[in-house]
Amino acid sequence: MGCSTSTITISTNSTNIWSLFVTIDGDIYADNANENGYVNKWTFNATQSEIAMNVHGWCTGLFVDINYHLYCSSTNKHHVIKIPINNGQTVPIVVAGTGCSGPVPNMLDHPHGIFVDNKLNLYVADTGNNRIQFFVPGNKNAKTIAGFGAMVYFILNRPTDIALNADGYLYIVESQNHRIIRSEKLVHRRNEHS
Repeated sequence: MGCSTSTITISTNSTNIWSLFVTIDGDIYADNANENGYVNKWTFNATQSEIAMNVHGWCTGLFVDINYHLYCSSTNKHHVIKIPINNGQTVPIVVAGTGCSGPVPNMLDHPHGIFVDNKLNLYVADTGNNRIQFFVPGNKNAKTIAGFGAMVYFILNRPTDIALNADGYLYIVESQNHRIIRSEKLVHRRNEHS
């Protein structure tokens, strides 16, 4: 008996991909913005990509929510943008950050990883501010839920990615300390903003 693998290689014509997201349907989104100013999309079994989003700068985090909106954390623009992906629109809207770096609730400083939960709440690894920001849909003022300025404060040193599991625990990649942190359960915090 032999082993079989189903490796697929996708050629991107890019030398600097920062982020990637694969949907439950198997669609692949990859940052190509640093060189070309857009995010690529490959559908399952496709031989060529299509442009999913136009951006100015690179996306250090990509995410597709349950309503099929594509999010990009644009680190050099200090904001998070999104577009609906099934209507042909490629020009995004800003959902977090102002475009200028800063430490106040409506600003971000070199954001990286992002996560959107089933209630469409946005979690941002605000790398330059050493914190994790929580945005309720439609509100551009965030609550700091981890790191500098949080109610339960613990030091974060350059958080670069985040994930929230089904049990409400937030996992944080802390790049400067070379570790992954699991925070306390966040379900009660999410419900108070719903």
